[in-house]
Amino acid sequence: MSIEKPCCPADALRRVKMIPVNGIPTGITMLDEIIAEVKEMNLSSE
Repeated sequence: MSIEKPCCPADALRRVKMIPVNGIPTGITMLDEIIAEVKEMNLSSE
């Protein structure tokens, strides 16, 4: 999978997903792309 890098700061900001980690909002850049790449690995265990 080829990950397309953000073209500008605004595009990078749109790719940040906020999720709670121990109750603290935490931003993870390109989370959707990361999840898709891991799914393509077809891992057999957690």
